[in-house]
Amino acid sequence: MATLRKLKGKWYIRVRLPNSREKLIGTGTSDEREAKRLMKKVQEKEFMVKAKLVDEFELEPLTLRDAKDRFKAYCKRKNLREETIRSYSSSLENLFLVIRPSSSVRTLNKQVLQKLQDNLSERDLKESSININLRSVRAFINWLHREKLIPEKIDIDFLKEDRNLPKLLLPDELDKIYAKCTDDKMRSTFRVYEFLGLRLSELHQCVRDGDFVRVTAENAKGRKERIIPLPLEIENDFKLATTNPYKAMHITKTFTKLRIKAKIVAGKTLHSLRHTFAVRMLLQTDNIELVKNLLGHSDLKTTEIYLKFPPEYLKSVLTEKMSTKVLSPPAEA
Repeated sequence: MATLRKLKGKWYIRVRLPNSREKLIGTGTSDEREAKRLMKKVQEKEFMVKAKLVDEFELEPLTLRDAKDRFKAYCKRKNLREETIRSYSSSLENLFLVIRPSSSVRTLNKQVLQKLQDNLSERDLKESSININLRSVRAFINWLHREKLIPEKIDIDFLKEDRNLPKLLLPDELDKIYAKCTDDKMRSTFRVYEFLGLRLSELHQCVRDGDFVRVTAENAKGRKERIIPLPLEIENDFKLATTNPYKAMHITKTFTKLRIKAKIVAGKTLHSLRHTFAVRMLLQTDNIELVKNLLGHSDLKTTEIYLKFPPEYLKSVLTEKMSTKVLSPPAEA
């Protein structure tokens, strides 16, 4: 029979399941009377669970908001990157725009997910952004199923995305942006992104290692450490940019303002510096595997999109920026 147990000021319902297993169900309250009311609801289902007339997940009246908090704690235990956890959290807040967070997790269904997709589409988000939200919600639903908080997974229909070529920043465009930048430290920051192909968050964690820059696994996407050659021409830029570096949001906002002042077409962002680095390295080395490693991609297919640029085109638009010598990463110890 279910009993109450108080831990750190909150009441929990202790249930003994088949095979002598125990389960603690949080009530979220320090009020014993309220806890007893919730326990009575659990006791009503306890016999049916032991008789295998209903599944174990039926015991726990868990709300979506409480489930989100547990999911976030799970992600932290799994040592996921803070950026990933923030993305999950933001996507679940978008989910709560179409279903009350006080609703039971068992109210999630295909119709709710369709409402989410419609809501995101009405906000004029790109297909890729909508799919990022949907993938985060799918991770949440899969976790709910693994924890036996919902009886089955829910299929999610993703939107088809246009496979456009990566947007490059051409030499004359870079010159215009740099000419508009009156902040030496910010200009050096942009050059570091341009010549190292870093993701936005990686500037704040990478360290110099002789003639190379090491992006540690702790902060790299996919927990994959990589080593990137440091061109001599940006040694001073790297030191200036990584000494008390600017915050990521400030960097992207400043780049956008300068891009507009320089009258560069919309759609070219700070991330375009990474694309420019990728095609430059591909043209210099003619080695897609090396470029994959420099970018930190887990799958070669991700890197292969840069092969869609004709080499003749890249030579014609990038020759002015081809003076940087490519070094080979140091051998593994």
